[in-house]
Amino acid sequence: AVKIKSGVTLAANRFSNRFAKSVQRLITLALLIALTSCAGTAPAATVAAPVSTAVIVNATAATLSAGALSYSIDVSQSLVKYLATGPLNVQYPGTFKVAGQSIVLIPEANGYHVKLLLTLDLKSATATDSFMRNTLLNSLEADRYPVAVFDLTSENIVVVSPDATASMTAVPIRVVLRGSYTLHNHQQLIELLVTLLISSAGLQMNGSMTFKLSDYGVQISGFVVSDSITFTAALTAKRANS
Repeated sequence: AVKIKSGVTLAANRFSNRFAKSVQRLITLALLIALTSCAGTAPAATVAAPVSTAVIVNATAATLSAGALSYSIDVSQSLVKYLATGPLNVQYPGTFKVAGQSIVLIPEANGYHVKLLLTLDLKSATATDSFMRNTLLNSLEADRYPVAVFDLTSENIVVVSPDATASMTAVPIRVVLRGSYTLHNHQQLIELLVTLLISSAGLQMNGSMTFKLSDYGVQISGFVVSDSITFTAALTAKRANS
């Protein structure tokens, strides 16, 4: 009877040891799987909200080619008007302030290419009433994309008489500018017909363009205004280099 009891006890001990080792192996295997899973899965990336890529970079004499004539836009004397049309052809005018930048005449052969860098302050928008202003600012997401930027250059050259920059009388020069317009973090290629007035007092540039807001990812209710909007710019610039 003692021998039988000892044998049973020994068998029970062996079973217990084997069971404990099996459990330990399962726990170890589970830990390895868990660690491998964690190592193989990269932590979720935090995606930052897109921001406006428009940056004001004023041209300086150091960045200009020899003989270039640089004019800094006078923000206090410059303005961009807009005109939107609503149902029944009701018109809704307003304005945007100019934030700055420059107009540069770049020498080429016997004339100049005209380069315009213009930044608009969208949050400065005015409108016929607070409802229209809030609708426009919300549609443009002006808090997220506060500026719009024109970066345009003429393909043709304009001839500027040396007397023009020394005279008080400005002679109108018409030229087409081509390049990019960035609005609402969307960029499109555009053409802009402008008129230049150059005199010893500085430079004036006037031009207008009509475009679709939807081309720039701007969604606005057709019950408020149509998709098309017209911008008219009246810019005054002062000579920045001699």
